[in-house]
Amino acid sequence: MLKKVELQNNGEADTAWKSVYIRVDGKLKCLVVKDHGLPLGNAAVTPQDTVKAMLAAFATTRQRCYNPDCTDYQFYGARGITISERWLSDPLNMVIDMGLRPEGYTLDRVDNNGPYCADNCRWVTRQEQMQNTRIVTRVEYNGETHSIAEWERIRGLKPGTLKARLTRLGYSVEEAMTKEVKHGGLLPGRQYPHLQDQTWRNTSKLSPPKPKFLQEEIHRIREAVESGLSRSEVARRFNTSVTTISNIVDRLKAYKDA
Repeated sequence: MLKKVELQNNGEADTAWKSVYIRVDGKLKCLVVKDHGLPLGNAAVTPQDTVKAMLAAFATTRQRCYNPDCTDYQFYGARGITISERWLSDPLNMVIDMGLRPEGYTLDRVDNNGPYCADNCRWVTRQEQMQNTRIVTRVEYNGETHSIAEWERIRGLKPGTLKARLTRLGYSVEEAMTKEVKHGGLLPGRQYPHLQDQTWRNTSKLSPPKPKFLQEEIHRIREAVESGLSRSEVARRFNTSVTTISNIVDRLKAYKDA
């Protein structure tokens, strides 16, 4: 007999619910989860796969909030960010309250200083989540104020271009907003000390890049990302950079044929 997890409506008359069958600890369960009406994506991705990825992501969130040895604890637990007792007692309650994670979405806290709980969480795209981060640099130009990400969309700039211009390249706001995008992005006549030594450009004697990881490790890294872990979390677990993880997952550079 299936074990069905019933859920009170909590007075939400307009809330829709649906049943999802998954296997937990070898037993088939029917979860009555919140139906957020957002697309779940590829039909080949089963509810079981989605719940597994959600629980893996939740385990990472728990570490951030309650493990002082976690790298990201300073941004969560140290700031007083907690998880509701309902979700801590049984992570499946998070799945019930939030529904299955839509494709391309991530769990976001409405109040960035508030807890992880049903009343303070929602599904948003990563772009929307970036607008809710604790520190979003605001830039004023021509009487308008927007975040760097918003200005890049408004001005049609590639993500990261405006930030690089205002910080590393030392542009003024006017220069950063109006300069035509060209190779290098450097201002004519301006001296850049860190670029004076160009001997590193001689790559004729360099050998082709070699993979840092063995094939078995490469396979484990790809599986970890596919399970729902962020690339930064996987990078920490394998003691490497996010760039290397991206090269492995996207099959770039030394990992093109790996």
